Amino acid sequence: MNLKLSERLLLIAESVRGEGTVADIGTDHGYIPIWLIQHEACRKVILSDINSGPLEKARGNIRRHLPDVSLDIRQGTGISVLQDGEADAVIIAGMGGILIRDILAENEEKTKSFPKFILQPRNYARRLRTWIEKTPYLEITDESLAREGRRLCEIITV
Repeated sequence: MNLKLSERLLLIAESVRGEGTVADIGTDHGYIPIWLIQHEACRKVILSDINSGPLEKARGNIRRHLPDVSLDIRQGTGISVLQDGEADAVIIAGMGGILIRDILAENEEKTKSFPKFILQPRNYARRLRTWIEKTPYLEITDESLAREGRRLCEIITV
């Protein structure tokens, strides 16, 4: 049974299609990694969240949608759960723009080691954009909008 994604999650997932390894930071329910594996959109996914509750939710969804697949699930803060350059694309979606900025700013060398980020701030997108524009090793390469209920969500490729 293939998982159906909202417009926002589908745009995020499609933006990493063809990447070798994708990390979903703050995975929550694990829907994007599940969709990526179901559609053979990447070779490997890493799911990460700071809290155990969302990871348990993701594990349950994985058992339901991918019963015969073992995925790499890690608990920890931001991109600290990743080795330098371990992922070809890193998704950080559904959290505030200031938190996303802080995650990327925490370890400049680690951030530089990843070639692509898909960022979807829930708020403070302008502050995140301003920081990206002032950060010499980051560049916005694509942008899209997705409707989710009454909200219009920005998806920023860096």
